[in-house]
Amino acid sequence: MIKKLEIERNPYIGAFGITNEEITLLSVDFTEEKKKIVEDTLSTEVFLTTIARTNLIGILTAGNSNGVVLPYNVEDYEISKLKKFDIKIGILSTKFTALGNMILCNDKGAVISRKLKREAKLIEDTLDVETFVFDSNNFGSMGLCTNNGSLVHPSLSEMVAELEKALKVEVDIGSANRGVYYLGICALANTKGALVGNLSTGPEINKIEDILF
Repeated sequence: MIKKLEIERNPYIGAFGITNEEITLLSVDFTEEKKKIVEDTLSTEVFLTTIARTNLIGILTAGNSNGVVLPYNVEDYEISKLKKFDIKIGILSTKFTALGNMILCNDKGAVISRKLKREAKLIEDTLDVETFVFDSNNFGSMGLCTNNGSLVHPSLSEMVAELEKALKVEVDIGSANRGVYYLGICALANTKGALVGNLSTGPEINKIEDILF
């Protein structure tokens, strides 16, 4: 199932949440009505929170069904909320806080920015998957990944074979929100469903359905 959604007239819904196969974390800006849409579409439990006192959950965090990695400036009360879930929590000491932009992962593998090279072991231990370091800085924002497939920015087209080896799924080129190739900030997806920005076109939605489910 795929649904179009916006948050406060913003079509970049991937910036405001992350999801795995069981749990979705969303910004506190989501209304109860939209929270219910997310629950029904992704077939997960949905929890509202902040990270580093902001609503940019998808920008600042990355995770899979095994764990979630957080920036150093996450608040203690935010960590306490996450400890209620049966997932590992890794807090990175790096000055780079936009972890969701820099990490693309699923339950089979992870690719990370070279800027996070020193944190690779902690990321690997937290997500419990093999982690690959590549030159691009923005894998997370440039891709959308589930356990069935991944769509990425066309600038990564020459890396498709490497990404397929790392993530252990089919990788193709895609977009959302009427031609925006930064899929990570345009959508939320797992193997059961996807939420895409409300500007997304029919062909874009069809491609997401074909590759990610």
